[in-house]
Amino acid sequence: MARRGQVGTIAVSGRWYVVRFWKYPQGQDRIHASEKICPVSCEGALSKGERRRRANEIVAASGVNDYQSFVETTNAVTFREQMKWFLNHAMNRKRKPVKPATLYSWQNCANKWLNPNLGDLPLSCVNNATLKTLVAKMHEAGLSAKSILTYVGLVKLVVASALDKNGEQLFPRKWNHQFIDLPVVESQHQPTFAPEMMTKILWKAEGQDMVLFALLAGTGLRAGEALGLEVKHLSSDCQTLTVEQSCWQGDIQSPKTKNAYRQVDLSPKLADLLKSFVADRQSGLLFANKSGKPLSQTNLLRRSLPPHQRNHRGHFSSTRL
Repeated sequence: MARRGQVGTIAVSGRWYVVRFWKYPQGQDRIHASEKICPVSCEGALSKGERRRRANEIVAASGVNDYQSFVETTNAVTFREQMKWFLNHAMNRKRKPVKPATLYSWQNCANKWLNPNLGDLPLSCVNNATLKTLVAKMHEAGLSAKSILTYVGLVKLVVASALDKNGEQLFPRKWNHQFIDLPVVESQHQPTFAPEMMTKILWKAEGQDMVLFALLAGTGLRAGEALGLEVKHLSSDCQTLTVEQSCWQGDIQSPKTKNAYRQVDLSPKLADLLKSFVADRQSGLLFANKSGKPLSQTNLLRRSLPPHQRNHRGHFSSTRL
């Protein structure tokens, strides 16, 4: 395994202070490098702190701590290391950075299944045979076809993210789904409330919870979209609302896709309910706690819905009345 994040060791070699560190020439075993810092005495000698600063500069300039160079010059990079790099890059890249919710889901996939099973393997060894073994384990554990497909898709993204300086994949793969025995996702179960159950929930709810549940049932909005609504997103007659942001774990963010930006028409009864609920408010979140901050989905579920009325993701089901 290659050493990462080197700072180098300062030592005396003859009349010179030198910094020693490991280099990894492409296609060769690692070598112990030694670079001069300054003379031990006389003209050009540096203080202890200055020697350390200069040593850091030398090590940094060598490129041994550059992740891109490390990946290109050695096959020792592990799936776990590349996964960590991939998640950080996906969040911070300028072109289509992933949303926090997606990153959270990917991190859970990595922690629960991918790193425990693939983490210590060299990235170069993650291939069709590796995935075939992983898929068999997940199938034996009772994971759904959709979950297996999601986990395998993330593995593919991680392997494909290892690029050379020309942007070409270092470990190109031709994935064979038949060989991997990847399950086919057919009809998915989408938990929803029956109209009768939704009516009971509305009768039981009070205050803004009741208005929120009515809005979810009457429009099919996602819970995060509803909790991200502000008064400004409603038309003056409350018959139309505009979706242009959502709420995730208390943070307001833009929707995942362009298609999520849309206008939704409301029924007259629902519009009247919202108009009465908004009253004379001119700004702020449509649904908020006492501090004016977004409501917590978790708290809403625990406060207003019994366990058997929540779906497996802990989110509200988008059922219309």
